[in-house]
Amino acid sequence: MVRRASPGQTVRNPHRDPLYDIYGDPREIVGEAAQRVAPESPHLRDVFGVTRGDLDAINEGGRRRGAAPPEEVISLAPTPRGSEAAHNIMTPRNEQRILDILGEASKVPGLRVGMANWYVSDPIYQRLERMYGPDEAARRFTALNAFVGMSSAGTPVHHEIPRGLAAHHLHTQGRFRDFERYGGESGLLETMTGLQGIPGHPYHSTSQVSPMRGFIEAGDLSRMRKPKVRSYIHASSVPMESAPGMSDMPPGLQATGPGALWLRHQTSTPVGDSHFSRILGLSDTREGPYGIESSWSRPEAQTLIPWFNPIARHAGYEPVPAQAMLWGAGSHRTGVETRIGAPKIEILADHIARRAAQEGVPLEVMRDDILSGRSYDVGGKVGEAQALRENAMLKSVTGGGALGAALAILTRGRFRQRPVSSSIGVGLLGGGANQVASGMQDMRDLKAIREEDDELARRYGGKT
Repeated sequence: MVRRASPGQTVRNPHRDPLYDIYGDPREIVGEAAQRVAPESPHLRDVFGVTRGDLDAINEGGRRRGAAPPEEVISLAPTPRGSEAAHNIMTPRNEQRILDILGEASKVPGLRVGMANWYVSDPIYQRLERMYGPDEAARRFTALNAFVGMSSAGTPVHHEIPRGLAAHHLHTQGRFRDFERYGGESGLLETMTGLQGIPGHPYHSTSQVSPMRGFIEAGDLSRMRKPKVRSYIHASSVPMESAPGMSDMPPGLQATGPGALWLRHQTSTPVGDSHFSRILGLSDTREGPYGIESSWSRPEAQTLIPWFNPIARHAGYEPVPAQAMLWGAGSHRTGVETRIGAPKIEILADHIARRAAQEGVPLEVMRDDILSGRSYDVGGKVGEAQALRENAMLKSVTGGGALGAALAILTRGRFRQRPVSSSIGVGLLGGGANQVASGMQDMRDLKAIREEDDELARRYGGKT
């Protein structure tokens, strides 16, 4: 039921009193947000060689303009029906409230620099370009960006990143079916694949696996119904001028095979997640009872983009950086529980550093393993890093000795496809004399394997 707006409520025809405390003094709102800005992590520089200030320079202070228009990003309807809830937040008073919040946020360097550049991903592409050259880097970056972005639906960032990286890795290894089957329940993916620390998701198969499967099979984002994820992936892409070798691609999506395309960088379609919807006031104008706190729908996006974009540019920013700044400034009022101010690439750098410490390998090894999707691949530094982890884990559990050695062989047979006979483990664990005898050739390999592990430990500073 439509009701009269409460005092201070800047939307028209609300269906309820303010669901969130978003209509207060902008100076007070931003002042509270400023206290929640996290200090810059040293891992950002250690892993990617940049600082938040460098990201600000890359993004031209939130003014760098992307190439992809809204109709390319979210498939706008040719004859839109519009959204009444969206129309009801488009008031002069609400517009001024948003401008005031953006103006106050611009005065807080930590908030502005961290949030206006939240989506900047150029250093990720640049590292892949150094590893593989521009054409292969574009393919790999697009896949990495898409899998992580598709893991954002209904997911906080600190869960989105490990889930997206796990899906990307398993896809790279030709094992996406494992993520599809086991990724919905926390702990199950580790049990079945050995990948550690991957949180589950209640809508795993519908909100995440379905669009991922569409991306793999068709090479596009067509299975994503809501605009939030599509706009997020494009916002996290890289301008063609920043990616050597990509400038000759035509507008739109350049397919080079299933799942291999270039998703153009965009800054004109705000990433309308649930917190952004709340700070705009949509939670008060949506009729409900369901979905009043959710990310915005396609009709809402189609109605609000032409309204919000001039507001953002009047404040001095492209719409996507303005969305991120507004998200951060109002985060404590819209239900965000974590600290703010760390761009996505910084959160990724922290994840890489944490995994490197857990595995006992150098940052640059883990960085390249994760970005390439090869973190449990066969051979090379990736396989060597995995071998270090497996042997250290098994020896800590078994205490070393014959049982630990046998399990190490079996584990390598599982993860690294080493052609070994599993009968050695059966024999040592009670399988009988015949099975032990059939595994003697594997036992002869133990000395060579131990020597290899000792060399890896010396090379990477690990202990086996």
